[in-house]
Amino acid sequence: MPLFNHKEIPPKKLNICFCVFPFATKSTRVHAFGVVNILQNIVSSLFVIAPKMPGDLVFDQRVVIRKLVVDLHARETVKPRFLSILLWVLKYLTIQLEMSYQLAKIHKQIDIVIFYEGSHYLLPVILAKMFRKKVVKYSPALPKSRQGSKLSLDYWASFISRKIEQMVFRLSDRIITAIDNTDKIEEVKNKSKISVAMYTYIDSSFMEKNNWCERDNIVGYVGRLIEVRGVRQLARAIPLILQRRKDIRFIIVGDGILLGEVKKYLVEMGCSDKVELVGWVPNEKIPDYLNKMKFHISPAFEDFPGTINLEAMACGTIAIANTVDGVKNVVIENETGFLLKDNDPQTIADKLIAVWDDLRLDTIRQKAKSFVTQNFSRQKVLNDWQHILIDL
Repeated sequence: MPLFNHKEIPPKKLNICFCVFPFATKSTRVHAFGVVNILQNIVSSLFVIAPKMPGDLVFDQRVVIRKLVVDLHARETVKPRFLSILLWVLKYLTIQLEMSYQLAKIHKQIDIVIFYEGSHYLLPVILAKMFRKKVVKYSPALPKSRQGSKLSLDYWASFISRKIEQMVFRLSDRIITAIDNTDKIEEVKNKSKISVAMYTYIDSSFMEKNNWCERDNIVGYVGRLIEVRGVRQLARAIPLILQRRKDIRFIIVGDGILLGEVKKYLVEMGCSDKVELVGWVPNEKIPDYLNKMKFHISPAFEDFPGTINLEAMACGTIAIANTVDGVKNVVIENETGFLLKDNDPQTIADKLIAVWDDLRLDTIRQKAKSFVTQNFSRQKVLNDWQHILIDL
């Protein structure tokens, strides 16, 4: 993520509070502070009520941080389970009270309150409405109803969470999502309240530096090596691909809990010499790796909309991604990239082999680069947010 060092103050004053609940996943926090990065370019003053933030972020003078003291724990880390759930619920309520207290202290200095993601804000949302502030709910991926056994605790936790979020949506003056998927949103009845604005922009450093035709036959992956990213499926696809194309090499950039398993599997299958496991790299190095690849594969189970797909497209790399919500709005089959019908290893292998010599690849690459520039450039994303907030 780029450093927060821009100094553009808009002509109309926007005094905003941005609230971030303590999420367990690192990626969610990164996306949340991508929004902070955007907001500080278009506001007059910005209060951020949030948990501990990434240490490499630099804020300008308009940003005031109000750190939350209480944090949540992963429920499986405390035994017995009922005690873990009880402690989690107590923390959950305490955080809402703490956030409400912080809002009460600054309510005279703000006009708009933005709540980031989730169903965790009912008390502070009610307080913001009592103070007659405009309430914005930012949900990059708006929720879908979940199925499951009514006898399970997870079902009822999901049911309660969904009902709370529905109340938050009804109380919100504006709902913002990253991708336009209003036709599939079940929780929001008033679709006119929904606007679209991305949680980050694609930095200008992501550009095509190496001519695609002159690149080696390299297929890559950039991201965390965790279950939800489909890394296990990608690793199992590699031997299937090499059986049919021995001239292909692979680069896997990232770290995570599945690194050891992936490394062991590739050794067992006798193809570790064809795969470079790079590990974690800083964000500024990612364009260099994307410019080495001809294709980037993202077989994630969930990815909305998949920033790495956009970054690959900006670098002139062909994006192949699993067909999940959000991703299919940016990786458009035969237009800006290629979609997998699922992330089964055989599907991944078949798709890559099928498209490798597609005569449309250069046209697709050019369309993909233009698509990113038109929809996800810094100026476009800043303009989207500014127009939405000024119109409140």
